Amino acid sequence: MPSRFFPLIILSLGLAFSALPAKAAMDGVSPSQLLRQFDDVVFGAENGYENPTVKRWGQSLDFAIFASDETDMIPPVDQIEQILGEISTITGVEIKRSPEPANANLRLGYFPRRDFAALPARDREDERYQNFINKSACLGVLQASEQKVEGGVIMIGTDISAPLQGHCLIEELVQMMGLPNDACNYQPSLFCEADHVSEMTDADKILLSLLYDARLQHGMSRHDAMPLVAHMINELMPFEDPQ
Repeated sequence: MPSRFFPLIILSLGLAFSALPAKAAMDGVSPSQLLRQFDDVVFGAENGYENPTVKRWGQSLDFAIFASDETDMIPPVDQIEQILGEISTITGVEIKRSPEPANANLRLGYFPRRDFAALPARDREDERYQNFINKSACLGVLQASEQKVEGGVIMIGTDISAPLQGHCLIEELVQMMGLPNDACNYQPSLFCEADHVSEMTDADKILLSLLYDARLQHGMSRHDAMPLVAHMINELMPFEDPQ
């Protein structure tokens, strides 16, 4: 699977992004919906894989991008810069390019979907994993301990439409931050498989910020984390309906 490395990715981490959205900008999303969405996307069991603890980046994210030699596609550098700049602003995680691809802890590749089977993963022989990659337009594999995300690989198909590539790009990058599952407790949402949105909604941004709030600890169990998350949501938009 020969590939080209793109060292020109320079993240504009100083970009001026707006503050987190106020309650008035939440488009009808209730506190209870937000809480259920957090529970599902952080702790849900998708494709048979359970995630019982809070996992998020505990070090800088060193990024490299690749593309297959079999295609003339040039990765969308400006779009990648914008997405990762916004993620850095929301989470506080330092994101920087890796001049040497071997040193990157997050690798993004654009390849024909037939090459997805070569993606390095400890579960490559697992039938669930094989079923997953066979039906995916794009996919990401997290490398994580019980407490922290330590790295990851994202592959986006070059043989899918440009709009779907755009959706895949932001979905996989955001999920790689520790929000790995799909859920549709509110719509539209980046995390809802039925919604092919091309950017985070206001509620999605709040979910990401909640995960990286200092009151949550790396490796915290669902039992301990969810009451804290409910409290944080209540600070933003008080619960008016039963949780």
